[in-house]
Amino acid sequence: MMQGSYTKPMKQILNGASRSQGLVEFVLSLPLLLAMLFAIIDFALLFSAWLLIQNMARQAVRFAVTGAYDPAHCTAGCLTDADKDQAHLLTIHDQANDYRAGLLINNSATILQPGFLQVTVCSSRDTNGDGNPDFLTIYGLTATSTYGNCLPTEDAGGPDDIVAVSVDFNNPFITPFLNQVWPMVHLASHDQGKNETFRVSRQLTNQTGPQLPSTTPTFTPTASTTLTATPSATFTVTPTPTNTGTSTPTPSITATPDCSQYYISATVLRTWSTGLPDIRFNLTSGSLQDTYVQLMTLDWASYKNAMPSQTGDHTSYDSVVISSVNYPNSPYTWVLVGPPTQVMLYAGYTVPIDFDFQDFDPLWPGDAYTQSLGLTVDLANGCTVTVNAGPTPTATNTPTPTDTFTITDTPTITNTSTITDTPTITNTPTNTPVPSSTPTATATAACFDIFSSNISDLGFGEFSLTATNLNPVPVHLTKTVISWTNSYAGQMLFSEWFNGTWIYFGPAVNSPFTVNLVTPITLAANSVGQFDGYFLNVTGPLYGIVNVTLTFDFTCNVGGGFNQPTPTASNTMIPSNTPTITNTPTITNTPTITNTPTITNTPTRTYTPTYTYTPTDTPIPPTSTPTYLSPTPTQTPTRTDTPTPAPPTSTATDTPTMTPTPSDTVCFDC
Repeated sequence: MMQGSYTKPMKQILNGASRSQGLVEFVLSLPLLLAMLFAIIDFALLFSAWLLIQNMARQAVRFAVTGAYDPAHCTAGCLTDADKDQAHLLTIHDQANDYRAGLLINNSATILQPGFLQVTVCSSRDTNGDGNPDFLTIYGLTATSTYGNCLPTEDAGGPDDIVAVSVDFNNPFITPFLNQVWPMVHLASHDQGKNETFRVSRQLTNQTGPQLPSTTPTFTPTASTTLTATPSATFTVTPTPTNTGTSTPTPSITATPDCSQYYISATVLRTWSTGLPDIRFNLTSGSLQDTYVQLMTLDWASYKNAMPSQTGDHTSYDSVVISSVNYPNSPYTWVLVGPPTQVMLYAGYTVPIDFDFQDFDPLWPGDAYTQSLGLTVDLANGCTVTVNAGPTPTATNTPTPTDTFTITDTPTITNTSTITDTPTITNTPTNTPVPSSTPTATATAACFDIFSSNISDLGFGEFSLTATNLNPVPVHLTKTVISWTNSYAGQMLFSEWFNGTWIYFGPAVNSPFTVNLVTPITLAANSVGQFDGYFLNVTGPLYGIVNVTLTFDFTCNVGGGFNQPTPTASNTMIPSNTPTITNTPTITNTPTITNTPTITNTPTRTYTPTYTYTPTDTPIPPTSTPTYLSPTPTQTPTRTDTPTPAPPTSTATDTPTMTPTPSDTVCFDC
């Protein structure tokens, strides 16, 4: 009976312990389970948002190419093309926003904040007819700080232009704690298409209609003479002019291959990968019809002679690799195999063609010259675009005769004239017209009348400087060199232009970067020109060092610089937080470790004497009860021992003696 009374509480204790153990295990595993659950939900929302913005860009482009618009967006009655273009642009935004359901959008969010949504529309419209797009399209990059943009402003393009729609969305995370460290991820998507020939009347079919009645009356007077026979012949003759109408569209076909509309607009010596050499040709189409490339031949013999061990690596068209075949010798020929989807040349479009090389060249681009590189491109419409490889730097050595201008120091030899009679001096004037005939002397003098300003930061990666020509004759920009230090992660040069004319347009390159212009850009006499550049991945003010050198007429070098220290110096103020290290007195909270006397609460477990109530149930063996009672009073003195931990509390009171030390430190800092 006594044994049963003792075992029953033990079972209860064991059962309670097992239940409490399961509860503890559940509490420990619950955060992990919830984190996994929220991670699954976040991943699903992220994947859904990615598909949604892709669909937004696709649907917006499908609508944009039609040229349709909502008349409600017109501000001047839709009577002008400008008013229609603005209404068309706003309607494209409406179409894109119709497909945004399901995104966790925050309408009040700004860029770099969770829930931010942006739709950008840009085109390849060329309003000034120089063969280059007037608008710079910047596509957003996922998981970076580069967002889609269109410079200088958005534009939906006109008939037969290329229109691009980019969508950027900052997808927020909902997982607790994770969204405090990683609140969002930037998603970007874009799509493009070619506008239809909208707002253009088609007159080919209308011309054939009025021609028929105009010809029949010419034959009617013959009907008056030959009463019955001639009319039968007249209507048989009338269908023949309809055949001439079928021949009228043929001249439109013959007019398409205007080969003068295709040309190489620039040749750029650049680098790829880890500083390896790369040659870029910009192929431009000024035609109104699309075509594609069938064959390309690169002549790089001059560079091969400068570096005989060099080998070509691969060929890219519009930033897409079309061939990975190595080419160790010059010339190198690429031939189209398969469908031309990757080598299309759309109307009014400029496509970069890159030829990359394998071996590192420490002299690059000093041992190569754009004038000595050649390229031949055969198009499917029968046109051929050719840039002939000229002689190696012998032409560039022509500036070295300007060194002979130092030979003009030989007039110091005219001191010999002091030895000779003055008649010998008459011979020297005959020599003086010789330098007057050399225009190089005038060119060197003109360099002093060309100067530039320092670089101005326009914000978010765009910068500019001005170049002034005070000469009475125009000068020509022939070369640009830009070098910089990266103040932002992934800072790369994307484009540069002078007086509104593109010098370089993508893809992004690292420092330093040199462009030798195939077609020099003219700076008129007594005028000021503006040079602009644009860096990718710059999300605020420009920092670090930027240097720009402009070369005019191959000899005159001017340039400007920019040097803005990065705000890391302001971060040095963080060490001023070192006084917070004086919070080390808070480390004196270690006396709180003296709370270990609270561990003396284990005497609370001495509630086990409450189980001594069982002796009350067992009055039968009185002899055993004193044995139980005798230890219990001995345990109670242990509680009298608990006052002994009180002295440690006094030691904790000693720790306040540490408190004056922080007061001393504060006064010391003061």
